[in-house]
Amino acid sequence: MQPELQAVILASCSDGENLYPLTEQMPSVLLPVANRHLLSFQLELLERAVGFKQVFLVTEERWLTRMSTYVSETYKGPLKIEVIVVDEGAGSAEALRKLTPKLHSDFVVIAGDVITDIDFARLADITGCTGRRLPRCSRRHRRATRPSLRRPRSST
Repeated sequence: MQPELQAVILASCSDGENLYPLTEQMPSVLLPVANRHLLSFQLELLERAVGFKQVFLVTEERWLTRMSTYVSETYKGPLKIEVIVVDEGAGSAEALRKLTPKLHSDFVVIAGDVITDIDFARLADITGCTGRRLPRCSRRHRRATRPSLRRPRSST
């Protein structure tokens, strides 16, 4: 049995400065791309990947109604989506800090305004994070690859 995985989609943290004025009235993840909301591409990717059951959709207060409406009325897939509100201008680190109590398994963080076809299982294999909590694995990986700070011993 595959372990349950979680996903964090940064739906509007520091949203759409490069897409202004399109993002003046709508978050970038709800902009249409190929006749679909941009967010639908990330959700479809997670649906195809094995093990993802829960998604945290991180947004700012000003977009809460639009995001909640999308989740309740437009999205019809199998993922359980919870909309999380962060302070205006909060970045990804602040969003993850706020989500810490809810993150109880391996998770991925996805930028909300990106379309990708990344294979999450292959990514886990490459990084060596399969079967471990990602933060612990990441720390261990950094330790193992960090160059030594010790001075070389002199031969004299």
